[in-house]
Amino acid sequence: MWEHYVCPYALEQLYPEFDPFSFGWSYTEQDGFYFTDWPTALGELDMVLIEQTATECMVSEAQRVKDAQIQQERNARVETMVWDGHVYQTDPVSLGRIETTGTKAHAHTTQNPGDVSLSWYPGVDPFYWISLDNVRVPMNAAQMAAFADAAASWATLHVRAARDLKDMPELPEDWQDDRWWPKAPA
Repeated sequence: MWEHYVCPYALEQLYPEFDPFSFGWSYTEQDGFYFTDWPTALGELDMVLIEQTATECMVSEAQRVKDAQIQQERNARVETMVWDGHVYQTDPVSLGRIETTGTKAHAHTTQNPGDVSLSWYPGVDPFYWISLDNVRVPMNAAQMAAFADAAASWATLHVRAARDLKDMPELPEDWQDDRWWPKAPA
C-alpha cells in the first residue's frame, strides 16, 4: 500500500470508464484524490501519463485560483461608482434596479424629448436616486438614463479589464493597482 496523488481531471481524461471508488482512496478538496491502493491494472506507462496530466491539472488549478482572485477584485471595484459628484452602490442588486429604472427613463425621453421635469417617474415626485451616503439626488429622465448607461458601462468595463488580466500569461505583481482597472465615468 502506498499513497499517490492523482488529479481527478487526469483520470477522467485518460480513463473515462475508470471508477476511483473501486480502490482504496481518500479525497480532500485542496488535494483531490489520494489513492492508498494503486490499481495494479494501471501500469508504469499509465502512471507517467497520469502524472503528466496531473501537472496540467495543477496548472489549471493555479489558473482557477488566479481567476478567482481577479474576479473578487473586480466585484469589489464594481460595488460602487462615482457619477456626477456622488458615490452610488453598483453591486449586482443595485445594478438591476438602476437598469430597470434606466429603461423607463430612456422610454420617457423617447416619448417626451426635452422634458427636464423631475416628475417623470410614476408615483415618485420629484424623482431622485439615493447615493451611498443617503443623499437624495434629484434626476430628470435624461439624467437617470445617462446614469444607467454609465453604470452599465462601469460593470462591463470591469468585466473586460478582469478578462484581460486573466488572459495574461503572467499576472503583474501590481494587478490590483488602479492602472489596470477602469477609471470612474466623467
